[in-house]
Amino acid sequence: MRTYSVALMRRVGPHQNPPHLDGVGDMSQLTYLEEDNVVHNLICRYKKNEIYTNISNIMIAVNPYQQLAIYGVLWHALCIGTSRF
Repeated sequence: MRTYSVALMRRVGPHQNPPHLDGVGDMSQLTYLEEDNVVHNLICRYKKNEIYTNISNIMIAVNPYQQLAIYGVLWHALCIGTSRF
């Protein structure tokens, strides 16, 4: 398992996605899915406190190491008794 710093600078390489794709919620929209591009996209989203990202039907969750007010009482009430799979 690799660990990345949020301060990680984007490496300049031959295959970079256009800037308008930085931080997309579904990474299947990216033109290039190399590791550098995936990590860059996750960092863009992390900096905006968007910790959940998809690649098609696969979800990636990044640990924010802080409390985020993204789940309220209503969300918890909706999830009680529902199947997780």
